[in-house]
Amino acid sequence: MNFKQLWDNTVNLLKANLPESVDVEAAKFGEMMGEPTTVWVYFEPKSAIYYENSKRDNEKRSAVMNIFVGTGIVSEQYLAVCESLALMDDVVEIISELPYLRLDAEPISFDGIYSDKAVMVLEGVGYYDSE
Repeated sequence: MNFKQLWDNTVNLLKANLPESVDVEAAKFGEMMGEPTTVWVYFEPKSAIYYENSKRDNEKRSAVMNIFVGTGIVSEQYLAVCESLALMDDVVEIISELPYLRLDAEPISFDGIYSDKAVMVLEGVGYYDSE
């Protein structure tokens, strides 16, 4: 799987398993989420070679993964934070068993409250083959 496939596969898996009311997108560099209930998948390639059991593998690469979840603020901000966390839990359940993704030790954190949404972020690493 190359870098584009890593990104596409992750987005498509989430689209297939989350409710249709959730907008799942590949993140757009330099832009904010559009719809209030959005899952944004973002990978940033790292220049480092992937090592497994201290053995260099020139064919493998890694990418920093950030998945952002934003839910709209309807009445109270704390309710939007609760909804974002619940949606993020669904995301984690869907992707946690994928062999090409590794989540950080404490992968979920609160990103912030923006004008119309509460945002959580999931952090980890994705692995792909060099092209």
